[in-house]
Amino acid sequence: MSRWIILALATILRLSFQPLAQTPHDYPAIADTVPVDAVVKQLGSDDRDVERIKFLARHPAKSARFLIQELHAVDGVRILSQEQYDPKWKDAEHVVWSLRALRTITGALEFRAKASNHFDDSEIERNCEWFTGGEQFKKDGTVHFFGVWMSRDSLCIAPKDAQEKIIQS
Repeated sequence: MSRWIILALATILRLSFQPLAQTPHDYPAIADTVPVDAVVKQLGSDDRDVERIKFLARHPAKSARFLIQELHAVDGVRILSQEQYDPKWKDAEHVVWSLRALRTITGALEFRAKASNHFDDSEIERNCEWFTGGEQFKKDGTVHFFGVWMSRDSLCIAPKDAQEKIIQS
């Protein structure tokens, strides 16, 4: 009987060391010969954004200029996880990923502004106020351009007036 136990344990150990499936973060690095502006234009289009940001971080001066050019106020209050590749959110996703890239290459620079548009009392608006860092955090009335509801992988977008102030600053 102990021979069967040893065989079962050996099988379990062998199976536990099998290579794992490729994840989105295992994509090959983007070659340094690719134009920076082309990489910036692709942000938010698919699941290779982490590799794109790594590439942009290797070229911070050029990247910052192109990333800033991509910023503009976007529509949307909340983008659910399953909607992130929906064509109606393509522009918002691109701007959010451009901000993520800017935050990475600037050493986590904060992008916040006051919103004159107050969040209403609906559940969606309360959640968006919370996840964009509204009154619950700094207590100064400022919000981030966007926030992430991590457990749901959903984006909350700040009111347009705050977005515009963040872009202008």
